[in-house]
Amino acid sequence: MYAKWLLPSMLFVLSYNALAQIDTTITDSSSPSRRSNGPAMKISVVPFSSAGIEILPFASPEFAPLLNGMAPGGTVGVLQPLLPFSVIVKNNSQKAILGYTVVWAAVNADGEPYTDFRGLIDYVSLKPVLVPQQASLATILGPLEWLPLAQPSTTDVIKREFDRFESRASVTISLDAVLFQDGTTLGGDRFSTIADMRARIRAEYDLYSSVVARADSGASDAQILTALQAVSASVPVGVSQRTLGADPYTRRYRVYSARIAGTLLQTIERGGTAMMINGVRMMLQTKPYPKELLQ
Repeated sequence: MYAKWLLPSMLFVLSYNALAQIDTTITDSSSPSRRSNGPAMKISVVPFSSAGIEILPFASPEFAPLLNGMAPGGTVGVLQPLLPFSVIVKNNSQKAILGYTVVWAAVNADGEPYTDFRGLIDYVSLKPVLVPQQASLATILGPLEWLPLAQPSTTDVIKREFDRFESRASVTISLDAVLFQDGTTLGGDRFSTIADMRARIRAEYDLYSSVVARADSGASDAQILTALQAVSASVPVGVSQRTLGADPYTRRYRVYSARIAGTLLQTIERGGTAMMINGVRMMLQTKPYPKELLQ
């Protein structure tokens, strides 16, 4: 069974606590997690050390000091139950990372596999998620920087995810794919998340460019509206992506194009065509679309 959760596209600005209360019960990257009852669960982290990119398990001696440095004076203690199931991704390279994917492959007590994966990328700003010589905590709920730890509801979410992990016999965490800002990639990318990231960026850029081109060529508001309606209707909500082609990039490009067109139509409903065009034009002028991903 596979589960893919969509992460927030906006970054939360929060503060966090030091790691004074964290119980480091795991002693290596393939050790049992201690439970209050029942057999121990094995948590493994697949090593990844390529082109200066590194993944650190909770058991690593570098883990706590690095996390303390990421979250001084805040409330990271609330995240304590999920830390054994989290990793720190370090970018020791000279290139900025635009996005990356972490996979949690679990096995139930009856042998049934269950896989979660998180593609981490900031589509709103398209700023790198990891600049050179930076590290980030990757959790099943997303990177540390994106977690609203100060919200009371977050504690319930963390408990639910911890209980879900505790029901597994084993969990293996791996860094599956890395997309650099220059368009180069690393990793096996078993779930085609690099294609997904590329398709999302290119679909937005192409659609915005087409809107501005139509407006600049003298197209009427009605013509622009009709064109967006056609793109939005090209992939109905709920349609199986398997019907959209064999290539993952093509499928995702079509889906994202339709969904972004739908968002622009909602903007027209709220503020009119002129407001939508001005907003799109501003995005094209200010958003740092990586040229290597637009070729």
